[in-house]
Amino acid sequence: MLMIPKDQYFEEPLTSMIFNVRHLILKHVRENVIFPTIFEAIQQQPSRAYIAAIAITRYLTYWLSDIFKDSSLPNEILQNETLRNMDIRPLFEEKYSTIEPVPSAITNLQGRILRKIIQYSNTHDEALTAQLQQALIAARAQWSIFESHHV
Repeated sequence: MLMIPKDQYFEEPLTSMIFNVRHLILKHVRENVIFPTIFEAIQQQPSRAYIAAIAITRYLTYWLSDIFKDSSLPNEILQNETLRNMDIRPLFEEKYSTIEPVPSAITNLQGRILRKIIQYSNTHDEALTAQLQQALIAARAQWSIFESHHV
């Protein structure tokens, strides 16, 4: 996503339906005011995109931990044997969709996660921006180190 011009983003609709939590998080990041700054700073350089992706992932983890800090949802996910052992590859096969497009266990869980993220985002609208700003600061520091040694 960081190496693709904004007008060329494409997400497979089926993938967005199956991984709707990931889709919502990417949508939040893409629409955040700091994202164009990150995109510009990368300047189409793969090494910068890689470092930025790591930094963004790290700071998204902090954002998500704030969202779920008072929730039992993370423990439920970790303790759910069905989800842990589920093979999602069949979800992408056409014949599978005639049986059940997405297993209800995944659908229900993602619905609960989505509601929690949306609720948090509505009451903490600057939280993601703050984390992405920290990610950009961390990425820039790493770019400086990397680029000074690999010129």
